[in-house]
Amino acid sequence: MRTYLSLLRDSLGRALLVALIVLVVSTSGYILLAHYSLFDALFMTVITLGTIGYGEVQPLNQAGRIWSMLVIVAGYGVLVNITARFTSLLSSGVFAENRDNSRRKKLIANCNNHLVVVGYGRVGRSTVESSISAQKTCVVIEANENLRREIEATGAIPIIGDARDLDILSQAAIDRAQCLVTTMSDADNLVVVASVRLTYPNIRIVARINETEWSDRLRRAGADELIPIYLSAGRHLANAAFHTGIIGVLDAGSDALTEQFLVRSHAPVCGRTIQDLMLENPLVIVLGVRRDSKLSRWHEIDTPLQEDDVLLAIGSGSAMEKFNELFGS
Repeated sequence: MRTYLSLLRDSLGRALLVALIVLVVSTSGYILLAHYSLFDALFMTVITLGTIGYGEVQPLNQAGRIWSMLVIVAGYGVLVNITARFTSLLSSGVFAENRDNSRRKKLIANCNNHLVVVGYGRVGRSTVESSISAQKTCVVIEANENLRREIEATGAIPIIGDARDLDILSQAAIDRAQCLVTTMSDADNLVVVASVRLTYPNIRIVARINETEWSDRLRRAGADELIPIYLSAGRHLANAAFHTGIIGVLDAGSDALTEQFLVRSHAPVCGRTIQDLMLENPLVIVLGVRRDSKLSRWHEIDTPLQEDDVLLAIGSGSAMEKFNELFGS
């Protein structure tokens, strides 16, 4: 991002240099042709270039008057040149873009535990909208400049560039992000996942996959979670076709989410009962528990939770975030 001073310098630098040359040449001409002193020659140049019309400092001979006419013409040329360049600079939107870049830079500087979404196609757009509705800060990396305004309209922060470039990832403050979601093609996702995992080993990475053949490669590259878009959609369509009671994938007009929670030995929930957890967290419903590879309904577990138990729960985004703190993750 360039400063306003550098923008003015790049746009008007040559025009101002020409103006300085005209000033020096004009002053020299008055000294040589009209025999003015340096100060008088400079004063005469300024009032002539500025078309102020104070009158001659000292009577001019014919050569001096011809020189004054040439100075006036040169002054008009310089003025038109500077005006045209400055008008072009204002109308180009560079100042507005520079202001927007400065604002985005400040917003990203304040980001912490945010979501970084790579790609703003249909899947990326849905991911961003869901994140924003859950009141999560979201930074979007997108190569298409034309999508900048649309991304900003959702409340997300756009970074225009190639996510395979580590400099672009750095601009998204990925070192402070909670999670990276990449929604591009399988090959591009593989590059992004490998680059991010190598550079930022602690970040959680979720990747969209189009072809299940890429699953192993993305796992080995470092993806924590893989979402098979077409496979998931196919199962949903099949369920909707054969079960008339299905009204959506936990949509039903709410922000309900389902998540799995692993019980670790040091977690606060270890040794507590599911009933106690649901009483203390009424906005979260525990659906079941997987223990020793067996999935049981919550009321079938009458013993305290133990290490390596996995709870399947449903709740709103904010409630699930608070619930997740009990598992020490």
